[in-house]
Amino acid sequence: MKFKNAEPALSSKQKEVFKSFMGNSYTNAAAIAATKVQAKAQAQLPPGIKIESVLSEDFSKWTEGKVGEPAAEYVTDEFAATAMDYPGEWTLWHVNQAGGTAFCNFERTDEDDPGYVKTPAIDVSGGQGVYRITCRAMNANPNAQDQLLQGFFLDETVSQIRFASAQPLVYNEWTECEWIGTGGLKELSCMLFGWKGLVYIDWIKVDQLIYPLDSPADVNAFLSNATKIDVTWGKVDGATGYKVELVDDEGNTLASEETGDTDATTLSARVDGETTYRVYVTALNGEDYSYPGGWFGEFEAGEVGAATALAATDITENGFTANWTAADFAANYRILTRYTHTAETDGEEYVLLDEYFKNVPAEANEYNPLQFIPLMGMGGFDMYMSRHGWDTDAAVMMNMGGVMPGLILMNMYASAGLKGQLISPVGDFSVGNGTVYLKGMGLTGADDAIITFGFVDSKGEMYASTEFELSTEGDMIDAELTGGKADSRLVMYISDAAGEEMAFFPNLNMTMKLNAGETMSFTYDTYVADGEDTSMKIETPFAQNDKYEYAVQGYFSKDNLGKISDFVTVTRGTVSIDSAIASGASVSVDGNAVTVVNPGCETVAIYSVDGCKKYDGASESVSVALEKGIYVVCVGDRTFKVAL
Repeated sequence: MKFKNAEPALSSKQKEVFKSFMGNSYTNAAAIAATKVQAKAQAQLPPGIKIESVLSEDFSKWTEGKVGEPAAEYVTDEFAATAMDYPGEWTLWHVNQAGGTAFCNFERTDEDDPGYVKTPAIDVSGGQGVYRITCRAMNANPNAQDQLLQGFFLDETVSQIRFASAQPLVYNEWTECEWIGTGGLKELSCMLFGWKGLVYIDWIKVDQLIYPLDSPADVNAFLSNATKIDVTWGKVDGATGYKVELVDDEGNTLASEETGDTDATTLSARVDGETTYRVYVTALNGEDYSYPGGWFGEFEAGEVGAATALAATDITENGFTANWTAADFAANYRILTRYTHTAETDGEEYVLLDEYFKNVPAEANEYNPLQFIPLMGMGGFDMYMSRHGWDTDAAVMMNMGGVMPGLILMNMYASAGLKGQLISPVGDFSVGNGTVYLKGMGLTGADDAIITFGFVDSKGEMYASTEFELSTEGDMIDAELTGGKADSRLVMYISDAAGEEMAFFPNLNMTMKLNAGETMSFTYDTYVADGEDTSMKIETPFAQNDKYEYAVQGYFSKDNLGKISDFVTVTRGTVSIDSAIASGASVSVDGNAVTVVNPGCETVAIYSVDGCKKYDGASESVSVALEKGIYVVCVGDRTFKVAL
């Protein structure tokens, strides 16, 4: 297979249209990307609205053929000049008459070439600049029964795609479709088609919508913290109040409130830096309201604060609960774990990596099935892996079709000193007879290639390696690397290829087999908690002689990460939540107070579950009145959890 972005199915004729509007910046993907900026459609219109018709075409003069049996010949420009109710320069490509409807046909030569209807340029700049495009259409393609009716809406004055969006059609049933546009244009043209053709269009209408109230202008939204969104706007004459909504990129309303006669409010919702949000502000006065003014984009946060990892609780043979303090602007937390195991018998397997790249986003669609995340330079790579500490100097994460995520190693930058390596955390690879076993699957993009898998020392010098070959057909990987030492890393990269090459790995598994009495410590699973959480149950087998460590990192986005906390050690000997007495200290609940008997005068700290410190001191007896809730009590190096 070739690794490149799959292009949308635009025909040569469509490309010609779009290139005329986008010039040198034209790409097929850019044309499709315009679908993300459609204005908000409203469920109903206010009673005081005025609707002024701008264009209305019902194809009543298209008398040949009928639905199900369209005329054999495509309509011509000469026909369009006399057969349209609305005058002007219509563009009708691969379109047939069908008894009072337009049939957008389909041709297939070297590429898909669906027919389309494009209206003349029309003036929709009246009123507040809000306009509505509607049509009645039907999908008649039995081989694409789920296809959509695509609308591209073009600003002829400046040769730009103003917005685009696809509307669902029902196979062999008429559907009324609607698009709303804002920012009125002097010369708007509308282009309608189905990607796979064979679509009937019964009528097309364009109306100017004049609302009883103007839309709020200058809408802005910004974060005061990770759960508070400050929204401002310009007041509207005649408005007595406003409705303010926060909507995510899937159309879910996360927060909504109505205000009085003001120009600002604060919404409460937890957001992150990876999602595109929309904020709508609608002016209100009784039953009258405006078309909403809007803001859309990704939120930017202040610097994410540092979380503090607290001692673990609920320690059993099935895992433990990690605890931490809250961090400013954290939308999520990563709990980074390390696992130390001492083998009781020869041949016990220790897993270094078991990776299926499930953290790679599945942001793909029918026309862009490959999702690429280029990664250059060290740092941030392990956000996309299940275990922390892994890195790369040049690689790409890819999600093929949204269902097959994986890692691409590449040799394109080897001449610049970037081999395109997968690089492990530091470990003691002298145990297990110094042997690491690699399994998985891989394939190349252009030709056969040799992959090197080896050890490097603390200076980055390779001292032992093995090789295996991958082809474009795909190969199972089963390699064995020997000679490991302490204070080393594992690396893997393309070492020999005919030219520039990429190698795709959908899964990788690396293990060692320990001898009895040997101890191995390495990075373990990474867990993700919501931003409102300050504890998480880590479910994992926990033998009596094993040890876990964990650190916590808050983050708002993959580019705005908080500092990684110090690691906390967890052993089966650590006091669990249910312990009431440890080394002379005891913790109990008396009504609405937490009481600590502390004969050793060790430091006592009490935290609420959101990380807020409620007490910090050192005395033989402590009694703190608290509100109802869950609290973590730290006495010296021991931790208790209590409920009031």
